[in-house]
Amino acid sequence: MKIKLINRHLPAILLFAIISGIVLVIVEGWSILPVLVIAFPAQLLLWGVLYVFVFQFDTRDVGALRATPLPAASTNDVPKNITEPIETIAIKTGKKLHIIPISEVICIQAYGDYVNIMTLQGTHLKEQTLKYFEEHLSEEQFVRVHRSHIVNIRAIVAIERYGREQYLLILSNKEKVKATVEGYKRLKEALKL
Repeated sequence: MKIKLINRHLPAILLFAIISGIVLVIVEGWSILPVLVIAFPAQLLLWGVLYVFVFQFDTRDVGALRATPLPAASTNDVPKNITEPIETIAIKTGKKLHIIPISEVICIQAYGDYVNIMTLQGTHLKEQTLKYFEEHLSEEQFVRVHRSHIVNIRAIVAIERYGREQYLLILSNKEKVKATVEGYKRLKEALKL
């Protein structure tokens, strides 16, 4: 078994031996080179033994490590990838800054590098990605129903079947949005249907 281990790790052992030889040449100068050539087999054997006994741990240790239970997470630990839902959206148009409460947003539509935010008062263009809003809006209130649309489920007036694999959502501002099969599944989960 030790022979197989040495054969499997022979490149690492050779690398250790060569690096230690280079270090000796740098420290002692080129005059030590004939000694290194003669001593190379012994150095290789030394590094092989050190590698097997010092740098490699027994495979039984891996089973012991796996059997060790992880400590329970404390209630104060908060995962870093969870973000707080946003409450408002700030949109700058010219010299004005519009603050739109999330509750007034009916739909958010992808528009290149921008999004089109629809409210009952009108639409607003914002330089932001749809992915950002998908991650920062409340999952209980907003659902991504299509690759280019996130809708406020409270703004849905009716749902109609549209073709074979899609659904049409009619929103409170009379806008119609297509929902894919996957988007419709997420919408049903959010609506608890």
